[in-house]
Amino acid sequence: MPKENDSYTIKLKESHLKGWGIKRNSDTRKKIEKESYIPIPKVKAEEYSILNSNQDEENIIYKVKFKNTDIEKIEVLSSGSSKAGDKYAKQFHGKGNLKALTPGYEALGVEIGDEIRITFIDEKTFEVEKV
Repeated sequence: MPKENDSYTIKLKESHLKGWGIKRNSDTRKKIEKESYIPIPKVKAEEYSILNSNQDEENIIYKVKFKNTDIEKIEVLSSGSSKAGDKYAKQFHGKGNLKALTPGYEALGVEIGDEIRITFIDEKTFEVEKV
C-alpha cells in the first residue's frame, strides 16, 4: 500500500481529461462526455501495490483531494489493467461516477499535455496538483 509522501508525476493525455467516455475502443455503451480518470504508471502500481478492482481486496477504494481547490475529497476506485487478469490497476476513477474527477481537473486548470503530481497523504488518501 502507498505510504505518506509516496508520489508520481504523469503527463495528461486527452483520454485522461476529456476523451475517456468518447474515444473508446469498444461500443459496449453510449459515448459520454466529461468522463475522466487519473492514470497510474505500471511501475508505481506495482511499487505501491495499487490493486485492480478485479482483486478481492480492500485496497481499491481511495479518497482524492485537488490541491488548492475547494473540491472536497472524492471517493475513487483503482481499476483497469494493461492486460487481462493483471492484478495491478492502471487508473483511479470516481466511484459510481466516471465524471467525478472532471471538476477537480477543471479547478486545477489542467490541459492536455500538462503534468500532474499525485502525492499520498496516507495509504488511502492522495492529493493531485498541477506541476
